Amino acid sequence: MDGLKPLMTEDELCDLLSVAKTTLTRWRNTGLGPKFVRIAGQRLVRYRSLDIAEFLADRLVVPAELHSANGHSSRGELRCLSKHHLQQKKLHDAAVKRAHARMRNQSSADVDDWLRDLADDGDPIALAYREAGMI
Repeated sequence: MDGLKPLMTEDELCDLLSVAKTTLTRWRNTGLGPKFVRIAGQRLVRYRSLDIAEFLADRLVVPAELHSANGHSSRGELRCLSKHHLQQKKLHDAAVKRAHARMRNQSSADVDDWLRDLADDGDPIALAYREAGMI
């Protein structure tokens, strides 16, 4: 068992993250918190330091540049985006790029069909258009 770091208790992790024990329990029950180990059936819950580090790394916030409505970055316009949001932004940017390329010589009906396809694929902007009844 060389190389394994000690397991942390719920109380230790609550202290480390400055969260209530009920928050940690809710995260565990909903799958939002760090991975955990159950010892002695369901009674003892422990957290490995490796899993805690991974949980925190996934929530690392990186300053990212925002773009103004015309697509150009505006100086001083910053927003913090988590790793998840950065991935979503990349997917969205790629979808917008494809949309611009396809829309150059397409009719409005073709664009609506294409936006419906994007919404079916889970694109957040296309989903918003669908929810607003625009497509």
